[in-house]
Amino acid sequence: MKPSGIKLAASIMVTLLISSFILVSTGVELSSGSGYRVDSARTGLSPNDLSDNPGEIEWSIFINRYRVYSSPTIAGDGTIYIGSDENYLYSIEPTGTIKWRALIGPEVGNVFGRTSNSRSSPAVAEDGTIYIGSYDSRLYAFDKDGTELWSFQTNDEIDSSPLIGPDGNIYVGSKDGYMYAIDANGNEQWSFETEDEIVSSPALAADNTIYIGSSDGNLYALSLEGEELWNVSVGGQIQSTPLVHPNGNIIFTTWAGEIICANPNGTIVWQIKTESHIDGSPSLGRNGNIYVGGWDGNLYSIRPEGTINWKFSTGREIRSSPTVSADGFIIFGANNQRLYAVDEGGDERWSVDLDGPISSSPIIGEDGTVYVGSGDGRLYALNRDTTTTKDIFMDIIPIILITTVIVCGFIIQIKWSKHEH
Repeated sequence: MKPSGIKLAASIMVTLLISSFILVSTGVELSSGSGYRVDSARTGLSPNDLSDNPGEIEWSIFINRYRVYSSPTIAGDGTIYIGSDENYLYSIEPTGTIKWRALIGPEVGNVFGRTSNSRSSPAVAEDGTIYIGSYDSRLYAFDKDGTELWSFQTNDEIDSSPLIGPDGNIYVGSKDGYMYAIDANGNEQWSFETEDEIVSSPALAADNTIYIGSSDGNLYALSLEGEELWNVSVGGQIQSTPLVHPNGNIIFTTWAGEIICANPNGTIVWQIKTESHIDGSPSLGRNGNIYVGGWDGNLYSIRPEGTINWKFSTGREIRSSPTVSADGFIIFGANNQRLYAVDEGGDERWSVDLDGPISSSPIIGEDGTVYVGSGDGRLYALNRDTTTTKDIFMDIIPIILITTVIVCGFIIQIKWSKHEH
């Protein structure tokens, strides 16, 4: 073999080694949406499969003396962030180890003397900054090490979960009736007043229209600059977060128990009346179907044209907003203390008792682990069967590549030896 041939073989070996390193690295990294309901359209449709998750508790950690209302968010490095009813923001490793916690308001001493009932869920920016609302009427910003960067004062509690816009601004509602736009340095850009408190979280459409509901019974459409494009009155309080459907329609619910679809011009397309209240948010399925639970104990599957596909009964109120896995399972909790995984046909795959009523909305990690808060004050991780076909495949690939490199090395050595002789 000529020296140029050796260089070529060496280049191949280096390429194989680099490829092996990349495959191993990407095989263990978690990824997820950067905020409540997975993405800015608030679809609740995860990019991650439930995989072979059997619904077994892998770990749980105590973060609260009362029910956990906040929903977990997973950052790009796998860190889980969740708010506490005792006014703490927690940063947690995927293994269940608490990295840090930061105070986001006056500390609540005990369950009987508590004054907080915050439901805001964190949002994580691309630079790792975490944003969350609090019972003390402030929006907080923290760096990934738990250092407070700033806080922005509103005039009432913030149950709304912040949205990070394409312009880097943070959009959030407050119980003072205003929706605020705040820049990444904590400065107010504008505020928009509604006629009652806002606990709904804003959703963003592909054309950068922001949709948010208010307890005044209106759904509002706003521009990124804070201009009101339209509003539609539906009568009942809107406490849930709107879903922007891929077809452009906006799906939302009311406290009066209605599931409503409006088109991008604000015209009501269809509405369904259920048997009780709804304060949970709708989610999007792979096939375009919509899933939402109600206080009547039913999870509804609704076709995009507004007809009911099926109902799954839990027997107790559903306040948890569903998350849909990339392989089509709908995961949600109910007040009967159970977390459910139901397939697209409405059949139960599994359910597990989490020792308290569930209002938190689950989220799915890249490895199929489900994270959710419960009424017993704990954050749970479910996925004990962690060895999947994907894991085995990712383990075998580096072995094959390394073996190929070694074999190539032997071939080069033999041919070079023959060349010398």
